[in-house]
Amino acid sequence: MGYQQEIDFLPKLRFLSQNGISFHTQIVVIPQLNDKEELRRTVIDLTHPEINTLSIGLVPVGLTRYREGLYPLRSITSEEAMNIIKMTDELANSTGFSQIYCADELYILSALNIPSTQYYDDFCQIENGIGMVRAMLNNWQRKQHRFSKLLSNSTLLFITGKLAETYIRQVAEKINLILEENLAEVLAIENHFFGDTVTVSGLLTYKDIEKELLKRENLPDYIAFSSNMFNIDGFTLDGIHQSEISDRLQRIIIIINELWTDWKIV
Repeated sequence: MGYQQEIDFLPKLRFLSQNGISFHTQIVVIPQLNDKEELRRTVIDLTHPEINTLSIGLVPVGLTRYREGLYPLRSITSEEAMNIIKMTDELANSTGFSQIYCADELYILSALNIPSTQYYDDFCQIENGIGMVRAMLNNWQRKQHRFSKLLSNSTLLFITGKLAETYIRQVAEKINLILEENLAEVLAIENHFFGDTVTVSGLLTYKDIEKELLKRENLPDYIAFSSNMFNIDGFTLDGIHQSEISDRLQRIIIIINELWTDWKIV
């Protein structure tokens, strides 16, 4: 991490615990640095009775293409993701601490099914990308008929990152099944700005999105974006507002909450 001296966080966590403070924790798993047995030891330390850990979230390290002069790191492989999930399941059983959660990305990398709702308990780590896919699918099940009615005979294109592509395609297929017509499709955008190792929709720039859209001969009637592509004021990472996107594309824009709790038309 670049510190000039070794830092042991356990005494600090003990101090917090002794003073009645409980905490959720997150481990960013970095291959060959804090994985395998080091990861096992970290989880065991955090689940010790004297530490007031409420939950442990495990997420894979995220790397952009801007790494010149930085410590050499690499992304987690599919096999490593599967081993991490297997290890955490074993540790949950052996320690009796079940609030150990793996990020959605680890399940997607390992080609395993996203866990059931019960796995995530109260979704306490959802802000860390843990349980977002399950929550989205659950909410979509409740909203699917109301949302599908928006289309009538109109066409719709979902814009998403590579990571969620499989699940957004499931949504599009369900819409087409409900409407008995192929009206919805999906466009997964490769992230050229940060690099192709960044696959979440929340880090897409409009420049990358527009580049792919302009390759199409005809745009659909509606284009749907996830709300996490915009900040609280409605701007993308590269400063394009939702209303400007609508003007540029001359299409109706739908902004869908990333957990499918609601949507709005721009």
